[in-house]
Order: sequence, then structure tokens, then C-alpha cells
Amino acid sequence: MTGDIARALARYGIAVPPGKTHFQILCPVHQEKTASCDVDLEKGVWHCFGCGKGGDGIALVMQREGVTFPEALRSLGIDNQGGGSTARPPSLPPTSGETTGDGEEDREAIDAARRLYAACRPLPDTPAQFYAETRGVSYALAETSGARYCPDFLRGGPALVFPVTDQAGEVTAVQGRYVFPASAGSNRPDKKTRGRLWGVYCTAGALDQREVIITEAPLDALSLAVCGFPAIALLGTKYPAWLPAAIGTRRAYLATDNDGAGDGAAERLYQALAKNGGEVYRLNPKRVKDWNEHLCTYGPAVMEAALIAAAFPERRLCVPLPVVDLAPELSAGVSVILSDGTGATVQRYHGPEPDFPAGWAEIQTSDGRRRKADCRGLRNTSGTPFVYPYELLTWREKIDRARDCLETA
Repeated sequence: MTGDIARALARYGIAVPPGKTHFQILCPVHQEKTASCDVDLEKGVWHCFGCGKGGDGIALVMQREGVTFPEALRSLGIDNQGGGSTARPPSLPPTSGETTGDGEEDREAIDAARRLYAACRPLPDTPAQFYAETRGVSYALAETSGARYCPDFLRGGPALVFPVTDQAGEVTAVQGRYVFPASAGSNRPDKKTRGRLWGVYCTAGALDQREVIITEAPLDALSLAVCGFPAIALLGTKYPAWLPAAIGTRRAYLATDNDGAGDGAAERLYQALAKNGGEVYRLNPKRVKDWNEHLCTYGPAVMEAALIAAAFPERRLCVPLPVVDLAPELSAGVSVILSDGTGATVQRYHGPEPDFPAGWAEIQTSDGRRRKADCRGLRNTSGTPFVYPYELLTWREKIDRARDCLETA
């Protein structure tokens, strides 16, 4: 129904450029400053490259207003009771290995999940923002990938909420990760789910990449995205039936947890993807349970270096080094303590270089000799490091540090 998208745009006061059938607008379902939502009036569809949402005009109303399919039809003035339209709700395939229950029961569960997600708040200045950041993920990245905040998710308390979407980008479920531990004596789990897990959680652009990375949990997918590798999450160990066909012959990396359940999930998904004829690899976070723990333990620079060294040798480093300018502190004549505990005097400071991410200083030791000193090893006369608390690593150090942090099979 190509007219549905025009009706939906008009409903929200979005003007159609005169004479154009293909154009870009500010996304109607998430806040942005630069237009990244593509609209094709001839096909009757829209797709936002910022948040990954899309569909027809009916899907736009459902996602923007958090209403059911019939409610969206009524909002657009479409008669779906015989003659006026052939509109049907989007198909909802089950998860692999899972049987569906009553169709009406499934629809009600999914509608409830959509209403719950629509009622969630943006992340800034909420407990969910600070929770995400304590797990090494910026709230901006999480929010771009659809994460939201619910102050009382399914009566369990404040939660960081992730949308589960099907192949068409429609929400089929939401999962909330509680940001505070359960009270003493409570049997509340760390997370709860509402709806049907017939989709995946997608960080922005993850299903559009040449290589598709698959994790178990949304925080694992976001951890990989922090390092420049968009990923999807299964929200468990089962995959939706449509996923192998959607990946096709593209290279796939199975980045499930480093435990028996994760290995089993990887094996089942490997069997399904191998039938497509594409390359399938296992990315196993060694010495830690999952990728978020890897990020929190080793940091983004080491994690990115590990991924590039093991699986993406053609990729360049994406995580920028912190910009450090020690010129004010290391001016000529300043007394410093070297890494071996001896004293020296700065002659000249030089800025960051590939082998010296904090810069280097030309120093003169007490015996009158001059040499080059890595600023990461310098302290002031009070014993405080000049580079603190940042741990800056060269490329070679990152690779060496990462060597035993990852294995590919």
C-alpha cells in the first residue's frame, strides 16, 4: 500500500518535497539532527540508517505511537474489514526450535511488548545511562541502537530496555536488564522479557555489514560496537528461523559466550549457516565469560586490537587514542623522576607519536647525559605520574596484550 506512507508522513506534519518520490527526512521514531531516514513513495517504504527501523506507513505509526496493527490502520483511516485494503499484520516467524502457541495470544504478547517499549524514556540522565557506562558502553551508542529506560520494568525496578526486532524491523519483544541488584531474599532475575523472541537485538547497521557478528546478549553486541564492529544479539542461545537466510553467504562470526551453552549455540548456528556456503568462524573471548566482560577487563583498545588481529586483519584501528598534550607540564627545566627512580631535567617535550602515544621528552640526567624518555614513565617530584589515570598503549603493545585474549576456531 504505497499510499500508507504518505498518510503517515502527513499525520506527523512531514512535508513531501514537490515532485520527489525518493528523499530523506529526519527520522520520525528517534531524535536526530541530520536526516538519515530514507523514504521511497513508489515502494511505500521508509528506512532509517541511524536507528535501523523501517517498514511501510502502518509500521511507522506502530513504532512511533506504540499502537497495535488494527489501531494503526484506524489512525490512518484505512478500512481493513473487507474491500478497502489488503493490509495484513507483518508475519512473525518463530524462533528456531520453538513452536508457536495460539496466534491471538502471540499477537497480544507482541502488542504488549510494543506498548511497553513505546512508553520507555530516552537514556540521558537516567539510572540506565549510568549503568550502561559502568559496563563500558556510552549511552549515545546504546540509544542509537534502540536502548531505552523504563523506571519500573515489569514491576522489577529500573531497567535498561532493548528492543527485539524481526527481519522487517518490527518489534516482537523487549528485554529489560535491571540496573540495580535484587533486594535480599528476592527471586527477581537480572533480566526479564515481554513478547516473543522471534527476532534479534541489532546495533546500528549490524545486519548491513559484509561480515555479521552474532552474540548472545545485547550488552555483548554493544561492546563489539564500541570497538567499531556492529553486532547482533540472540538474547539467549536460540536464533530466529529467518536469520540464516538473512545472512546468506556473508562471512559470519559466532561470538557467543565462552561456556557450554555458548558453544552449543555456536554449533547449532554453524550447522545452519554452513548450508549457505559462506565462511563461518567462532570468536571465543578467552579467559572471560562474554564480550562485555572482555571490554570491562581489557578495555576497548585491547579488545579492538584482538578482534582485528584474529579476524579482521584488513581493518584499520577505529578506537582513537586519547589526545594527551603534556607541553604545559613538561616545559624546559622541569624536574622529573624517571621510571627507574632517578631524577632528570626536561630539555624539550615532543607530542604523541605512534610509538609514544603520550609523547616523549628529551631529558638530561644528573650525570649530564641526554636521552629520549617515554612520557608514560615520567613522574613529577611528588611521585605523581604525568599520564594518569589513562593507560595509553602503542599498536604493538595492544597486539601483544591481546594475543592471549582471543582465540579463533
